[in-house]
Amino acid sequence: MQAGKLWFANGDVYEGQMKNWKFDGQGKFSVALTGLSYEGIWTQNSLPVGKFSYQNGFSATGQIWAPVFER
Repeated sequence: MQAGKLWFANGDVYEGQMKNWKFDGQGKFSVALTGLSYEGIWTQNSLPVGKFSYQNGFSATGQIWAPVFER
């Protein structure tokens, strides 16, 4: 497993652990367009349970509605 930071062409960023270039382990994915971020323990690009936060400070922890990210 490796750790690092990935920047995507649309401005999104993932920072955390990866395995075979997939989000796998502790990490945070930030969406540039909305300011929303997803943080928790990822498994093969999936975050079934974690914390999501908005730029305005609102956050919630629990089951993520759309847990799989494909890039």
